[in-house]
Amino acid sequence: MSPLLSIKNLNVNFDTPDGEVNAVNNLNFDLHKGETLAIVGESGSGKSQTAFSILGLLSKNGRSSGSILFNNLNLLSLNEKEMNQVRAQKIGIIFQDPMTSLNPYLRVSDQLAEVLVVHKNNSRNDALNESIKMLEAVNIPNAKNRIHMFPHEFSGGQRQRLMIAMSLALSPKILIADEPTTALDVTTEAQILNLVKDMQKQYNSGVLFITHDFGVVAEIADRVVVMHEGSAVETGSVEQVLNKPKHPYTRSLIAAVPSLNPRKARSTSKEKILEVKNLSKSFGVQNSFFGFRKVNLVVNAVNNVSIELFSGETLGIVGESGSGKSTLARCLIKLLNSDSGKIFLGDVELTSLNRNEMRPLRTKIQMIFQDPLASLNPRLNIEQTIAEPLKTHFPNLSNNDIREKVISAMNRVGLKPNLINRYPHEFSGGQCQRVGIARALITEPKLIICDEPVSSLDVSIQAQILELLDEIRKQMKLSLLFITHDLRVAAQVCDRIAVMQYGNLLETGKTIDVFKNPKHDYTKSLLSAVPGKKWKKESSYAF
Repeated sequence: MSPLLSIKNLNVNFDTPDGEVNAVNNLNFDLHKGETLAIVGESGSGKSQTAFSILGLLSKNGRSSGSILFNNLNLLSLNEKEMNQVRAQKIGIIFQDPMTSLNPYLRVSDQLAEVLVVHKNNSRNDALNESIKMLEAVNIPNAKNRIHMFPHEFSGGQRQRLMIAMSLALSPKILIADEPTTALDVTTEAQILNLVKDMQKQYNSGVLFITHDFGVVAEIADRVVVMHEGSAVETGSVEQVLNKPKHPYTRSLIAAVPSLNPRKARSTSKEKILEVKNLSKSFGVQNSFFGFRKVNLVVNAVNNVSIELFSGETLGIVGESGSGKSTLARCLIKLLNSDSGKIFLGDVELTSLNRNEMRPLRTKIQMIFQDPLASLNPRLNIEQTIAEPLKTHFPNLSNNDIREKVISAMNRVGLKPNLINRYPHEFSGGQCQRVGIARALITEPKLIICDEPVSSLDVSIQAQILELLDEIRKQMKLSLLFITHDLRVAAQVCDRIAVMQYGNLLETGKTIDVFKNPKHDYTKSLLSAVPGKKWKKESSYAF
């Protein structure tokens, strides 16, 4: 069977102030009708630039050479007008972040209809009716009414469904999915993967699925291309690549994937670091619908939650978006004031303390945030960023003492001291997360709250950060409250697990007990939704 898409000797280069950068190097692969080809690799391996080359979406300083053959046409030889006849009609794309890909100023109806009006010359009414059908096809509830809403009024998973509806509106022969499930909860991720598979069967499309998640690869792919520094280092069937990888780089990536089999439980201290009793937090929400009808809602973000954390222990908080995990964390660190309940840090009750009374205790409890780059001030260099907590809480320290402590913290997290004057944008995602960890450690806390600290990182960088956190936990006898929606990570990192849904604590227990014998139906649904759960692999690291 002749391939649907054939890429031969593809090179992608960019002109930069530091010279020419080769992002893709002599890449070759074919995609067939009805096939799902996964392209995997770390950030910077050339995955997305390959996808952008296919659709002629490279930035102005980029250029492609070689050939990309589709319908006997070399897409690299087409002008912009000719490429517009290929985009959406013949080749659709789902981008990684739907919120930044959708126009926040336009209603969903306008954005979906635009594709049909421009490419099929549909009337406005016909385009609207067709758009409603597309929303129904991707399982958006109450599509007829919700189509007139704005993107921010949809959840993350629903926004991704909108992108899928838009990409499939013209029944393309090829669908490019660029990391479409990276930031999604495990159950939402499973829904999106099933939806892509269903749409592929319906339209008999070829799917080019870009990801760094090998669980997703095991779930959806027929064949795999592994990319490293712009080159394809291994190509083969999903069974061969996942179970019998040939290239050392492929083996290193797979070795870094955390196993879904929980590690053995550690013995922990009986010293109680944190105790939460019957904590509740609600939000009043005023919802405007089409600007003329306002409804007051109360959202119970955290509802009567009680947990305990012991010295040297890692307690995992798992659940979907909206389950109350991050709200709980912000209440514990008093970035939010709870409505009721008690929080004890050691023997000190926190909920009754005002801002000034709380300040001395902030040295004992710190937080690592989800987005490493967004949590760092772009106007401060790394020395200033890491030193900021010291200057706030220990104003009598000399500049020399502060610098020594900053360098010591940098060494502890694996950052070279010669990077001290660089700014956040000059670091990779993994390095930025190391800076965030150093900032959290600088006051020598007893408890660190980790709010999805590795969800945006590549699998190999994720493994490095998790190993780093565990090593620091041992050295400093830290306790960790680890918030995550990645059950593979939770299985390897956490001593105990607390499962949350809609603000309620449903189940708590030792990790191995919860994974092997879940009691609540919701916990069972989370575990059953993990992508690639049937793929048996043993983790190379277990904490």
